[in-house]
Amino acid sequence: MINSNYPFSLVGPKIKVSTKSSTIKVTHFIHYVMGVGEEGDEPFVLTIKPPAEGFTGPVFLIGLESDPGVGGVQFKGPSEGGTNIGNVAVLAANLALIMVYDGSTWWPNRSG
Repeated sequence: MINSNYPFSLVGPKIKVSTKSSTIKVTHFIHYVMGVGEEGDEPFVLTIKPPAEGFTGPVFLIGLESDPGVGGVQFKGPSEGGTNIGNVAVLAANLALIMVYDGSTWWPNRSG
């Protein structure tokens, strides 16, 4: 258990992803993520900015219900235009996706 003197929260702000914003920045170890947009949209991420220079390690992303009719958030790998995501992954509501950063590439714990 983390004691009450821990200097910061491990849970960061909610991240909203659309078809227009393909870059996200993580600032904490845990973020809730949701897709936003119009019915039929498939929100996606091409680039994930690490929380700090020199950071390596895991970040936990938890899927929230997207706007009505909007699909899960897609993390696109290099073959689909992704700039620093190793493999394709989809984050659906009520599931967690672990992304591990090795200093240059984010690697999802599962692909899809």
